[in-house]
Amino acid sequence: VDASFQNINAVLQHIKAGKLRPLAVTSVKRSNILPQVPTLKETGINGCEVASWQAIMAPKGLPSEVKTKIHAAVLGVLQDESLKEKLLSQGFEIVANTSEQFAQYQALEFTRWKKVIEAGKITAD
Repeated sequence: VDASFQNINAVLQHIKAGKLRPLAVTSVKRSNILPQVPTLKETGINGCEVASWQAIMAPKGLPSEVKTKIHAAVLGVLQDESLKEKLLSQGFEIVANTSEQFAQYQALEFTRWKKVIEAGKITAD
């Protein structure tokens, strides 16, 4: 394989071992753990910012007090220094935004990728 797009945490060990050479990252800014690797935009490729994200979801209609408790618990866990350090060292960026902020981000992502799917006439068999 001459080139591929991978999440940093999936290939970091291979980069550190010299088995893979990163050409660029697709994020808006450089990675904290690979600061020497430029962004695609820095290499002259515009409009190709992509980030991997993870989220905790719950069923629609979850009582707000339950949602608030879960959110507070997750934020608390993400502030644990040992976990935080481990996640950051693996290339994760901790955002920990509100449910409303994430819903807005997710809606933008769905709209964005829907356009890509439609423009590329991408289908699932």
